[in-house]
Amino acid sequence: MDCAKVFFNGAKRRGLVTVNPFEHQVSSTRPNRARDYFLTRDDTERIIAVCPDAEWRLLVSLWRYAGLRKMEIFQLTWGDVLWNKGKMRVQITKTKHHEGKDIRYVPLRDIRQYLQETFQAQLTDGASSLPAEQKIISRFSESNSNLDKPFKTILHRAGLVPWPKLFQNLRSSCETDWLNEGHPAHVVAGWIGHSVKVQRDSYAQITDGHFERFNSHPRSTPKSGTPGGTVGAGNDGKRQEIVVPLSVPLLAKHEKTPKTLSVSGFEVAAAGLEPATPGL
Repeated sequence: MDCAKVFFNGAKRRGLVTVNPFEHQVSSTRPNRARDYFLTRDDTERIIAVCPDAEWRLLVSLWRYAGLRKMEIFQLTWGDVLWNKGKMRVQITKTKHHEGKDIRYVPLRDIRQYLQETFQAQLTDGASSLPAEQKIISRFSESNSNLDKPFKTILHRAGLVPWPKLFQNLRSSCETDWLNEGHPAHVVAGWIGHSVKVQRDSYAQITDGHFERFNSHPRSTPKSGTPGGTVGAGNDGKRQEIVVPLSVPLLAKHEKTPKTLSVSGFEVAAAGLEPATPGL
């Protein structure tokens, strides 16, 4: 079913068909989390350190620190970098055929220095600016996008073994980092370019760091109320009595008619709160 949906989605994007007959069919396929791999920031810096030039350093940072998909890098122009607003516009190639899902924004914090380095490298003699429509990635193009082989060469140079789902796990590691920083899930999902459900099912990872942070903090003992219907000193040190209203009348033993109850200063008649039913 998944293969059929992907096949028809591709045909729909190319205008070969107008609808995907399998679009609303429920798929039984579940994400394979056994192939997850979390690339730490330390290992990422090792990779960046052995990259051959500024553009490769930027590529790695875009994948790992900004969560871009492998092919999204080719759409970037210098006009997409909103320096003063601290964000960059990304053309979403995967979902651009869906209304309102063709653009997203990612924060600049972790990629700014690599963008600046590449910007300076592309300046011609005496120039201080670049055309807004100029492509940021000029070394490769979509028609010549075999990035896997040279990227794996860089990984080996850094002393790392290529991991499964090479580029998706870079995005997954980026998203996991952002979630660990405490940013709201819907915000992080918007930066990455998918739903919170996809985030939960296929991207957000449980790492060794989660266990280390949990185990490094002693368990806090919550303050509890004092038993017996009172709470501890508070509100200027005065102890307060908790009054619990009764919602139903109490029956005396062996009696069918409820007794009159007195609760917090008002009386409930023996007939109760509801109107009497004729004949009863």
